[in-house]
Amino acid sequence: MLRHWLAIVGVATLALSTPAPSKAHPHVWIDSIVTFVFENGRVVAIEHEWKLDEFFSNFLVESFDRDKNRRFDPAELAELRKGAFDTLKEFGYFTYLQVNGKAVKVGEVETFAAELFADDTVTYRFRQKLAAALDPRAAKIAVSVHDETYFVETRVDPKDPVRFKGIADGACSYQVRDDPTKKIYMGMVPTTLIFLACAK
Repeated sequence: MLRHWLAIVGVATLALSTPAPSKAHPHVWIDSIVTFVFENGRVVAIEHEWKLDEFFSNFLVESFDRDKNRRFDPAELAELRKGAFDTLKEFGYFTYLQVNGKAVKVGEVETFAAELFADDTVTYRFRQKLAAALDPRAAKIAVSVHDETYFVETRVDPKDPVRFKGIADGACSYQVRDDPTKKIYMGMVPTTLIFLACAK
């Protein structure tokens, strides 16, 4: 658990306040938006937008906005990515892809950005390329964003959970449902699956 918390925050000082594993509970909260990216009718990437809670956002600003101009300049963004994002690679960036009910590894992160908003929250935006393009008309595709250890609590954005890019409006739809086969935090917290459906 300690190693996992270090990976999340990227800074050893915050690990000093990490509770014992038996008392683990969320320390970071994320509202997540998932965008399915299409090319030629197939899903080729997943884009994420993570709105981070005020506490963690404040930590990022204090740690990485060195000139205090309320934005992450290129050098600051590179430092933030290295210190508080890239370490999540080991945990798959909390992204779990299913194809026909079977786990499929998601590819590398292609782009990353972080933006500070007027409400003092930071939003991460990043894109993961899929290892192979997926045809949603021929396969059942579902995505979940969650932290297995529940140090980070993620939820789909209540107003705008899913978007599509590279296809016509109305060509695809989605459903958000709890996954009855996957619960975390000693089986007490259900995970959420986003199911993709596209017209044939």
